[in-house]
Amino acid sequence: MCVKIYCGDCIDPNKRIPDGSVKLGIFDPPFGIEETGFNKHYKRDSNNVIPGYKEAPDDYGQWTHLWLYEAKRVLHDNGSMYIMSGHSNLRHVLNTVHDLGLHLINHAIWKYNFGVNTKRKFVTSHYHILYV
Repeated sequence: MCVKIYCGDCIDPNKRIPDGSVKLGIFDPPFGIEETGFNKHYKRDSNNVIPGYKEAPDDYGQWTHLWLYEAKRVLHDNGSMYIMSGHSNLRHVLNTVHDLGLHLINHAIWKYNFGVNTKRKFVTSHYHILYV
């Protein structure tokens, strides 16, 4: 069995993965929740951020369509994928999954014991994990 692990920007044209070659895709895109605020609120040290990390673009819906289109292109006919998402842009992910004709098999919620500190909304302490 040949196993290759690709880690990076799946819409980068210089890192083209062959059509239908991926049996399992695990995608953890930036959630688009203004991550730059983490530096101030959580004392995030930029030295600990993985090189090449990019925050989500302003047009999250368009960007989601681009990367999910590529994910579908590389996915094997019998392949599957897991997509992690926060709640704020989940609709873009779910709509694009539907629009591309992918099949949502399961939607799990991972609850954790801490949350993002908020003043004007409920504390978020969960991620969505989509099995597609």
